[in-house]
Amino acid sequence: MLNRVLPPTIRILAWSPIDPSFSSRFNTKYRHYKYFFSPEGLNIDAMRDAAARLVGEHDFRNLCKIDPSKQITSFRRKILRADISPASVFADESEPDSRVDARPHVYVFDLAGTAFLYNQVRHIMAVLLLIGAGLEPPIVMSALLNVDPTHPALPFRADEPAPDLVTQKPEYQMADALPLVLWECAYGDEDVVWQTDDQETAEDAKAAASSENSLYRQMHAIHTRSLIHSVLDAHFLRAASVFHPPMPESLPSGCG
Repeated sequence: MLNRVLPPTIRILAWSPIDPSFSSRFNTKYRHYKYFFSPEGLNIDAMRDAAARLVGEHDFRNLCKIDPSKQITSFRRKILRADISPASVFADESEPDSRVDARPHVYVFDLAGTAFLYNQVRHIMAVLLLIGAGLEPPIVMSALLNVDPTHPALPFRADEPAPDLVTQKPEYQMADALPLVLWECAYGDEDVVWQTDDQETAEDAKAAASSENSLYRQMHAIHTRSLIHSVLDAHFLRAASVFHPPMPESLPSGCG
């Protein structure tokens, strides 16, 4: 019923009864973020190398925005997953490759952890983009995590030196916020049991059955319109390149 009064781009997929003491923030087992980006001009293997260095518990003071009002005393956070993979532009992952160019047009950086600092994901992504563009080596990620001179970090692998010690955060622009999505907040089974409405009114059932109110159909229509806009933009860009050839970029897109 709530979906009928919400904007089309905001959908409720399921709900759960909760205990009065439940906190959506503090009861979270882990958070999973996704950051989508174009691979154009980027070395994906180098970015994957750097991302792998994030897994585990580290001090992320060089990879976040310091908020003085929060008076944070510990910058150690635990990362459970950090990997980069191609992202499909189709809702059905089984779509045949013949429908699109075999080369992935979009990649996604998946980052999951038990907790995050302010703008931590965007700072991490900014460094990954710099590494992908060849402006920094993958070992710089290890260096940014190496902040304690009393417990210096060991080499990430046997064939490379120990990372430099970085006790002060370097100046760099964090990645753009638009491609960043908080994809999932995981809760224990004792806290949350997701469900849909089984007992709906006749009016709700009729509305859900109609093509214009079906949740899946609405989201599919939004996806289709976005694909069309993307194709239109690509054609306009191709037309513009005839008279205005692209200039080499000093920074990868997403760092601005």
